[in-house]
Order: sequence, then C-alpha cells, then structure tokens
Amino acid sequence: MTDQELLEAAAKAAGLPIEFDEGTCNGWWPNGRTSTGDVDEWWNPMTDDGDALRLAVKLRLNITFTAELGRGFKNEFMQVSPRSLGHLAEFGPLGSDPSATLRLAIVRAAAAMAG
Repeated sequence: MTDQELLEAAAKAAGLPIEFDEGTCNGWWPNGRTSTGDVDEWWNPMTDDGDALRLAVKLRLNITFTAELGRGFKNEFMQVSPRSLGHLAEFGPLGSDPSATLRLAIVRAAAAMAG
C-alpha cells in the first residue's frame, strides 16, 4: 500500500475529509479549508507527531512498548492495535527513529480499521 493509500484509509477510519493535494504540499491531506477555499490546516500523521497522537486517541488505539533481553543486549519493540478489531495490527522493533516507527504503525493500524 502506498503512503497516499495508507493516509486515505487512516483518514477514512477517523472520519476526516479525504482530499489529496499533490501539487501544493507534498501530498498531505487537508484537514479543512477556509471560506476562500485555501487549505486551513494540513494533516499527515506519518510525519507529524501531533497528528499521529490525535489519530491514535480518536481511534482508541492500544500502544504498548516492550523490551526483550537476550544475548547481552536489549531489543525494544512496540505494538499498536485497534481495540475494535481485537488483534495486533503492527508489531516491530523501534529502530533508530522510534517516533517515525510509531507514527507509521499508528497510520497502518488506523488504515486497517477502514476495512
């Protein structure tokens, strides 16, 4: 699934307007327009921590962090799951950029909720 498709599905799950504006702002989804038709606020939970957190809260996503010890080192993992689906949507190592990993997992979990 492309980033655009993931964002579209996540927006649909959250009940947000689905409108893609490729030419203006790198393919972000408008969160609303002013009375003159200009984009009032851009929404991209794949790159914005605040948008990702608001999406997770709106959809009541479960976010869990765990650590696994073994062979003298610690692996940290996270999982994000939609409570309404009752199964794990995303699971993986935090990697070198834990915030980016979590944002992507939130978007993927939200997209899974769109059906």
